[in-house]
Amino acid sequence: ELYDKFLEDRKTWCKFTTLQTYPNMYKYIKQFMKIRCVDYSTEHFLQWKKNMYSRKKISLRYKNDILKHWKSILNFGTKMYNFDFSFVYRKMDKFKDPNARKKEMKFYTLDEFNKFISAEDELMWQCYFKTLYYCGLRCGESRGLKWKDVNLTKNILSVKRQVIQHPNEDGTNYVLSDPKTPKSIRTIPICATLSISLKKYQQSLIDNNIYDNENFVFGDGNLPLSEHYILKRKKRNTEL
Repeated sequence: ELYDKFLEDRKTWCKFTTLQTYPNMYKYIKQFMKIRCVDYSTEHFLQWKKNMYSRKKISLRYKNDILKHWKSILNFGTKMYNFDFSFVYRKMDKFKDPNARKKEMKFYTLDEFNKFISAEDELMWQCYFKTLYYCGLRCGESRGLKWKDVNLTKNILSVKRQVIQHPNEDGTNYVLSDPKTPKSIRTIPICATLSISLKKYQQSLIDNNIYDNENFVFGDGNLPLSEHYILKRKKRNTEL
C-alpha cells in the first residue's frame, strides 16, 4: 500500500523517463511488499542485500540505483505517514566491490569513424551518424532533433527534447520528453564537415517537396527514427 501511494505521488511531478525505470526496479524490491511497514527490520534488509550481492549479472551501479529507489520509498513513508525506519535506515549502506574497476569508455577515433561512415551509402544516415559523432548527442536527443532546431547559417543546433520509446494508445511507439538533465538543454556548434552534409540533406528534402521546419531531422517527416532501425543500421555498417 505504501508503494502504491508512493507511485501515485511520483506520477504527479516526476519526469516520465524516471517513471519508466520503476517497473524494472520493482521486481528487485518485490520481496519487501509482504512486510508490514511497522515490522520492517534490519534482518529484512540484510537478507535482501545478500540476495542482491549474489546477482552477478547486475552492475554495482544499478544495485545502488535500486537501493536509492528503495530508500526514497521509505523516506516517503516517513514524510507522509510518520513511519519510523530510522534504525534500519542507518544500516542501509551502499553496495561495494573492492575489486571493481571503472568501466572503460569505448569510442571511435576519427580514423575508425571515417571507416565506419564510409560504409554508409544513404545521405540521411550519413548525417545521423555524423551528428552523433561530431556533436556528442545521446540517441534520444538525436531522434528528437527537428529542423527548426538546426541553424545552418550560424552552424549551430539546439538540443531541446528527446524521444523515448514507449507504446501509446494512438498506435505510436514514442513520446517526447525534456532532455535527461537541465544542463542537457544546450546549443552545440556544427563543424564544417557536418554542416556540408546537413545542407545537402536539407536541400534534397526541399527538392522533393518533403521539407518542413517542424519535421524531425532524422526519420520520416513527423515520425522519428526508431531505436530498432538505428541499431540495425549501426550493425550493418560495422560489419561491412
